[in-house]
Amino acid sequence: MSYIGRDLRTGAFRQLDDISSGFDGSDTTHTMQVNSTNVSVGDVNQILLSLGGVIQKPGTDFTVSGSTLTFTTAPAANTSFFAILLGSDNGGTVTPTDASVTTAKIVDDAVSAAKIDINGAELFLDADDDTSITADTDDQIDFKVGGNDTHVFDANGHVTLKQYLDATTAGGRVTGASNRGSTARVNLYQTAGSSDGGEIRLETANTSNSMTEAVRIHNNQVMSASAGVALGVGTANTSSNVLDDYEIGTYDVTVTGSSSGSMTIGAANTTQAYVKIGKLVHVQGYIGCTADNSISGNIRFSLPFTNASGLADDADYAYGTVMLQNNGSDYGGVTRGFTYDGAGAFCYIVSTTTAGVTDYIQHGDTDDVFQIGYGFTYRTTA
Repeated sequence: MSYIGRDLRTGAFRQLDDISSGFDGSDTTHTMQVNSTNVSVGDVNQILLSLGGVIQKPGTDFTVSGSTLTFTTAPAANTSFFAILLGSDNGGTVTPTDASVTTAKIVDDAVSAAKIDINGAELFLDADDDTSITADTDDQIDFKVGGNDTHVFDANGHVTLKQYLDATTAGGRVTGASNRGSTARVNLYQTAGSSDGGEIRLETANTSNSMTEAVRIHNNQVMSASAGVALGVGTANTSSNVLDDYEIGTYDVTVTGSSSGSMTIGAANTTQAYVKIGKLVHVQGYIGCTADNSISGNIRFSLPFTNASGLADDADYAYGTVMLQNNGSDYGGVTRGFTYDGAGAFCYIVSTTTAGVTDYIQHGDTDDVFQIGYGFTYRTTA
């Protein structure tokens, strides 16, 4: 007679391998296998077992523990054996077929952190499996987007950017903070490039926690540091070793008297040159004076930067080569220029006679038309 009622849906029915060859009248324990592979059940009632053609009672005539089948009485040799595993071997629950469980079948918040340890395997985030997170290297997290490695985070808090810093709109930005507090924040970003060609800028937080630009890499590969670079002191920040200025430039010179008046400078001899490295300035040029404008007092010409002041033991004095040409004077000796604390941004011209007497050159020592050639180095205030 056929089965009447709802059909069973608890998994496959499987016949256990024949274990009768191990029956000897003394051995009560045997291993359950299907096709030579160990199997287990969660409930002894899942086994339909026959010995010598007689159905055995689960839990009374035999018990199970894992894949071990234990008989209450050891079967005698040559006793026939037959057993069917009813349904699945996981305690009566159903083993779903592959790709059959939908999201709706899982209770909300049912998947805990303990159940999602993927042990370094790649976790795919998008439909075509080319955006992912992996931790296949110990203590390191790798991010991949569109099949390309983009970011790496290590145990020290370091972040490695594997691709370009995007600046298609307002500029890509990387912001970081360390365990030293909010004032240790840094910003690294690239400008959009509409006007500046795309510059890389590094900002750091100051003591009031506001961001200040520290380093900029321009689009012509030139790098600038807003507060200068400390040289010769390793990683220390020693103010006396900071190089905070470098200039190559020109300026328009003037020749005046220490009391009043000036000299007219020819158009072809107005522009002078200088190089400034930190607080050290080298200046040179050729000045053509073409007319007297009521000049009075000691003759002096202007410098591009104010001379240093406040140095000990008159160390602010700086002397250099200054030559007067076609000045019309018949004094004997050599001329030189000097600047000092209090001279401001001027160089005075002096002459030392053969007798060792030093005098300032004044307008009375020159004609109305003369030239000054010079070149020397001095220290400036900033």
